[in-house]
Amino acid sequence: MSPLDGVDTYDMLGNGMNLIKPKKFNVADDHAAVVDCLKEALAQALEGNITSVAVIACMPKGYAHAMAGRQASDLFMGAGSLQQAILAKTQAAGAAIVQDAS
Repeated sequence: MSPLDGVDTYDMLGNGMNLIKPKKFNVADDHAAVVDCLKEALAQALEGNITSVAVIACMPKGYAHAMAGRQASDLFMGAGSLQQAILAKTQAAGAAIVQDAS
């Protein structure tokens, strides 16, 4: 018995390697969270509390990024911290999918 038995998968590349099909999420909730995050960042920047910023925007067909400010070392450390947070959430979500399948 495979840990993926009963999990919705698909052959994205057509090479016989099935990948776990992503779950559908409420897009309206995601958009609201994005807007709230950007509003808070803008408010903090207008108050002078943010002196450097990096933004990664994920879109349906790719991503974009932008940076502003002079604190390159802080941006670099923040990007590393963000990578770790994304990795942790991705691993936790994957583990939950496998756990649900067993």
